Amino acid sequence: MLPLSIFAQDRIGTGTVVNATDKPPLPGVNVPVKGTPNGTVTDAEGRYQISVAENSTLVFSMVGQKSTERQVGLLLHIYARLACRHVDSESC
Repeated sequence: MLPLSIFAQDRIGTGTVVNATDKPPLPGVNVPVKGTPNGTVTDAEGRYQISVAENSTLVFSMVGQKSTERQVGLLLHIYARLACRHVDSESC
């Protein structure tokens, strides 16, 4: 019998974070794994790569943007859109 920990191994998750309004990529978005000290930041093209366990939750946050969460599940590529916090979207 195989130990259960073999089935709960971390995988590499990737994705892109964009602005919800006009969809340009967002560099510098914090992407931590909820409830853990693990995290990363999006690159200049809004892309990220992070080691995650199945059923983990990624939290996407950036100053001036509304945070959003996405559960990893079986998907390894997660696309996220962040909306502006301000009523005047020109200030984002």
